[in-house]
Amino acid sequence: MNTSLLNIFLTFLKLGCISFGGPVSHLSFFYRDLVVHRQLIDEKTYVDLVALCQSLPGPASSQVAISIGMKQQGLAGGIAAILGFILPSIGIMIFAGYAINFFTAQAQSLWLHGFKVAVAAVIAQAIVQMSQRFLIGIIHILIAVTAAIIATIFVSFAGQIGAILIGVVVGKLLIQQSHASELPITNPDKGIISTRTAIIAWILFFVLLFGLPFINAGLNNHSLSLFNSFYRTGALVFGGGHVILPLLESQVVMSGWVDNNTFLTGYGIAQAVPGPLFSFAGFLGTVTKGVPHGWPGGLFCVFAIYLPSILILVGIMPIWEKWRQHQAFQSILAGVSAAVVGLLIAAFYDPIWVATIQSSTDLIIAMTAFLFLQHLRWPQWLIVLLCVLGELLIQYI
Repeated sequence: MNTSLLNIFLTFLKLGCISFGGPVSHLSFFYRDLVVHRQLIDEKTYVDLVALCQSLPGPASSQVAISIGMKQQGLAGGIAAILGFILPSIGIMIFAGYAINFFTAQAQSLWLHGFKVAVAAVIAQAIVQMSQRFLIGIIHILIAVTAAIIATIFVSFAGQIGAILIGVVVGKLLIQQSHASELPITNPDKGIISTRTAIIAWILFFVLLFGLPFINAGLNNHSLSLFNSFYRTGALVFGGGHVILPLLESQVVMSGWVDNNTFLTGYGIAQAVPGPLFSFAGFLGTVTKGVPHGWPGGLFCVFAIYLPSILILVGIMPIWEKWRQHQAFQSILAGVSAAVVGLLIAAFYDPIWVATIQSSTDLIIAMTAFLFLQHLRWPQWLIVLLCVLGELLIQYI
């Protein structure tokens, strides 16, 4: 099912407005809206894309958005998807750069906790739905449990990769091809990204990655230095958006472009707004010293940090589309799909549950929200609103 560029943009614009809670939550919102409601993409393809993007450098949820857009309308569809998804958070973060003192005072307000409780309910529902679909045998369940344990013990990129590798190995060895074929691929969209385009994307990716530092060293230009720093961060960050904190701090704070207090304040704001954490680049570009800065600097840094993800996906999608047609590879992907469920379970426990459910009141609100989502099919935006209002009312009663 292909859709127009405008519909792709508007669909992800809506998701960018309501996707609170980090990449795990974003993927849950995507699943509910794009797979269950709109049926823009089938479940098997969605989980395959999640597994792929979690194995690549860059922001996983944003890369899933780009990939889904590409499957609909090629490169233009990928760009439309990512623009829609990041536009709300970019706007907020650039505005925060202009009004940092106000947002500092508001960053820890009570309504943010209500958002987190709602996010916990959304993720719990996604885990239930994905478990029903992808844990179709004892081997799948064991893979998911093992992946959850590994990701819980090793809270790092190594843990995530280890969990995925368990899915790869066990899926290949123990999951029969007949099981994999129960989850057929639909709409493979062959040829949406051509092999020639993919080769050009890989060349450009590596030329920028290895060539920019040499050019920058020779020219000593602030704009080029800024672009190089954010491009390299986007190209080398593994393990989710939170890993950008030390990478960007070493680039923008150590260089004197942004002071440490402003950097940490902006990072806190980025965690409280909807959309990807990579939108933090918009804040840093706005407050950085030198030219560009302000809103042009914000957009400049966002472009630089997202460009590697786009180039990588353009380069890898044609290869991925061909490989995933083979039944042997389907057995591997069936194992990876089960491992992804395990990763979601681990992430739901920590940091979502640990950081959010702090009292019996939080537990009651989260459970009620889950029941309304799962059984009454209430929309997510209404659940978010009710959780926020519930936390506020209980606080002041």
